[in-house]
Amino acid sequence: MQNEIQVNSATLIGETLKMLEAKMRFATATCLDIGDHFEIIYHFDNGNEMKHLRLSFKDGEEVPSIRALYACARFIESEIVDLFGVKISGVSAGLLLGSDSPVAPMRKSAPAKSEVN
Repeated sequence: MQNEIQVNSATLIGETLKMLEAKMRFATATCLDIGDHFEIIYHFDNGNEMKHLRLSFKDGEEVPSIRALYACARFIESEIVDLFGVKISGVSAGLLLGSDSPVAPMRKSAPAKSEVN
């Protein structure tokens, strides 16, 4: 993908801050279940160009939330937690799916209920 920066849990917030300082708008995030790990791609734009931050992490690893910088990220992060069962700091499951819904329905292999936030 063009204009993509690889980040990890330690560099995500710093790179996100650079997007904010460059007046990039947070558009959305995409979560991918690769099988042996997950990826979240954060998409930013300024009207003329897109930039992306790609975060790769292992199942069970808690990753930081970007909502302190982009409040609107709260909703997509909650959706990612509900649909994939990944752990994002400070984000609880249950915003999108009800208690009788399938657990992490977008995962290739759904976790046990006890593994989800």
